[in-house]
Amino acid sequence: MEELAAVGDLLGGGRRTAIAVLTGLPGVGKSALARQLVEVSRGAYPGGELFVDFGGGAGETAVGDALASCLRALGVADAVIPPGRAERAGLFRTRTSAAPMLVVLDDVTEPAQVRAFQPHAPGSAVLVTSNARLTELRLDGAGVVALEPLDDDAAATLLGELSGRRAEPDDLLALVRECGGLPVALRVAAARLARRSGLTVRALAEEIADARRAAFSVRGEDSVAAVFATSYRRLPAGAARLYRLLGAAPAVDYTVEVAAAVAGLDEDTCADQLDVVVESGLLPSETDGWFRPHTLVRRHARERAVAEETERDLAAAARRLVWFLVQRAALADLVINGTGRLRVTPVADVVGDRPNPFADRPAALDWLDAQRANLLAAVRAALDSGWNDLAWQLAECATALYANRRYLVDWTETSDLGATAAGLAGNAAAEARLRSYASRAWLDLNRPDRARAELDAAFALAPDDVRLRASLYEMDGRFHEAAGDHRRALVAFERSLALFESVDDRRGAASLTLFIGRALGELGEPERALSTLTVALRLLRAVDDTKMAGRALISLGRVHERLGGDGDAHEAYTSAVETLSASGDLFHESWARDALAALAERTGDVDAARVHVARMVEIHTRLGGPDVETVTRRLADLG
Repeated sequence: MEELAAVGDLLGGGRRTAIAVLTGLPGVGKSALARQLVEVSRGAYPGGELFVDFGGGAGETAVGDALASCLRALGVADAVIPPGRAERAGLFRTRTSAAPMLVVLDDVTEPAQVRAFQPHAPGSAVLVTSNARLTELRLDGAGVVALEPLDDDAAATLLGELSGRRAEPDDLLALVRECGGLPVALRVAAARLARRSGLTVRALAEEIADARRAAFSVRGEDSVAAVFATSYRRLPAGAARLYRLLGAAPAVDYTVEVAAAVAGLDEDTCADQLDVVVESGLLPSETDGWFRPHTLVRRHARERAVAEETERDLAAAARRLVWFLVQRAALADLVINGTGRLRVTPVADVVGDRPNPFADRPAALDWLDAQRANLLAAVRAALDSGWNDLAWQLAECATALYANRRYLVDWTETSDLGATAAGLAGNAAAEARLRSYASRAWLDLNRPDRARAELDAAFALAPDDVRLRASLYEMDGRFHEAAGDHRRALVAFERSLALFESVDDRRGAASLTLFIGRALGELGEPERALSTLTVALRLLRAVDDTKMAGRALISLGRVHERLGGDGDAHEAYTSAVETLSASGDLFHESWARDALAALAERTGDVDAARVHVARMVEIHTRLGGPDVETVTRRLADLG
């Protein structure tokens, strides 16, 4: 085991007393690893081994009592053991000065517990296990080995060995992941399987997934929650409240700003309290600014929240989070799509006079991308809580992410939830907007039937709003375009353009000019298409729509190819790559790269084609789309 070797290296040899700290989540196996190390170290410490189990005790009394126990083990009679802690520590150093010793301190909660137990003999070692991080000991030079939960394979092996059960790999994987790779949870699950022959692995996994059921209960006590309870009870009141609220909040992971919104704290205070929770061992330290609690820790925090917080306080915390995400997503949408985009959300009322924190389009997209899981969770929570306006507003704002990064499943699910919320709120315009816009995602998921159904519902719902109906005809045209019916697409696009122009919507008119030019090209009118697309590019640049300008350049390149202008096509595609890359539009950058690669292959430049396809692999891998394997094979075929 790598961890065993790492601890052995920290304790091995030297003139001074070595200190190694095993830290990690409660129940991750620190004490078991310490016992293993003692076994393999037999004979390495002539002075012998001493064991101290603090068992959650802390303070002067706990240290003094433990020193007394150690002195007895070293042969000191009760009658001569000093009454004071300092005197006992001094005698301990004297009695441990003759030969190297190994002292094992289990369940340590504070650095003072360790400093009092350092043997005086050179070559001695102190092995510490703690749920807390014990940062002060690290600063004193202690070596630290952080134990992580088991990976899926190791966890499945342990579960099989302990339970004696064989199961379908998918069922076993489901149970392992519900246990989060935590040995204490795996042992409880294995015990339940061993005791109940009729309980299947799949059924137990489903039972654990249902937070309402006591799946880890043994003789009436939740054995997994119990390992977290000690660390939780040591938290100060403010940090404990934060822990509870975050466990119950509709957020998957969180940054300081998200946590602060949940708790209703300023960010500095929240950061301080998060540090306390991290130091307790209940929360991993942040990675790239994000805190990602273990699934069973989150479960424990949620249980404590339900037990100790009022329903009103939990609802208020959840609503603060949803409102924070609505406001911040609305600000991101403004940067990504500009102020002229059709929106039903009353953006001015939502954002008020708040300064926009996003410097540019890529920054806004990256923030939404990082919050992706939280956006969906918050929309669902808002709908479940009856906050219907917040639910559909967040769903609409989130489309700025989905349309650019092509998270199609999230797009359809969030839009469906948002449309339901809009219907419940009696906002027909919002429901029509969400349903029609989601038709694009359904088309990309190869579900034209669902796309058509959403469009038909949107047309039936839409109030007499010119811009909204113009948008619906745009989506209708794009549906026909995807179906290959470019004549009907052209009719719908021209109708949409007329409506946008009637209300002087320059942004909408610019986009529709692009779609009309594209339809003309497909209908075999390249000269008209070229002139129309050239106008579209100029209009899109005038309204600063870089995403659509990049797409116009791709369409121009294709028309140039049809007209035999490979040089002009290469220039247009290259400009499209630069424009889309700079704006953070990865999905459409891959379109431009695809066109450049095809052009390069056709003209015999395989090296250039390979560069573009390699970038396409990177993009599709990041986006997690269905074309990763196809693009990867294409790269392999290029050699």
